[in-house]
Amino acid sequence: MPRRRPNIGRSTSAAKRLRLNRNSENNEERELRLSLDRERHISQRLRESSAERNARLSLDRERHVSQRLRESSAERNVRLSLDRERYVSQRLRESSAERDVRLSLDRERHVSQRLRESSAERNVRLSLDRERHVSQRLRESSAERNVRLSLDRERYVSQRLRESSAERDLRLSLDRERHVSQRLRESSAERNLRLSLDRDRHNALMETETSERRQLRLQNDRIRHINFRNNMPTNGTQNNNRWSNKEYSAMNYSTTIDYQNYRIVCIGSPSI
Repeated sequence: MPRRRPNIGRSTSAAKRLRLNRNSENNEERELRLSLDRERHISQRLRESSAERNARLSLDRERHVSQRLRESSAERNVRLSLDRERYVSQRLRESSAERDVRLSLDRERHVSQRLRESSAERNVRLSLDRERHVSQRLRESSAERNVRLSLDRERYVSQRLRESSAERDLRLSLDRERHVSQRLRESSAERNLRLSLDRDRHNALMETETSERRQLRLQNDRIRHINFRNNMPTNGTQNNNRWSNKEYSAMNYSTTIDYQNYRIVCIGSPSI
């Protein structure tokens, strides 16, 4: 029996009719269609098995990669612009409960992805992320940068207010380990560049901060120092901080000098 050829003309006509229907529908019809599509997708996701889900995700990845390779620069810019508008519209419509559910699902998905990826995949992902971030920073204007920094500050403050004491301790512990690992991996040139950028950033912050923000910063520093002093042992013992540990600090300490026994009085003469 001869093989039946697919009717390309019929499928093309159906696609054209579908596009015409999309263009002629009003807002209420569009919202109803999208709502029905969401319910249909959710129903399909709930019915599919683990093997079917993996096959679907694999096909989606291949399709997305193929689409990205075929699109031109202008098509890519249009797609990214539409994606940004769609994301903003979705964020504005979602309720507080929907936002919490979305963030929780995102965290679980990211954790699952991180656990599955190999060392080589992780390095590739981090490299692509760095290139993407650098490209985004170079393209953004001064106003866009200020908006991004303001949103980042609000997001960080909101995250800090929501986290529990145990979550805060875990975050600080992970941050310390990450910072120590970064400091140990960096070369001398990278360290000098980092310190230079830190100094420039601190100077820029000091120049732009208002009088109220400066007073608040100083007050927070005083409270932090007082808490640090209160937490020091009071049983006659003392935690000795080796000056050799200052090698990777923001100051140019020399590990060949015993600072603990090298004190300078106010008039400048050495005191033993």
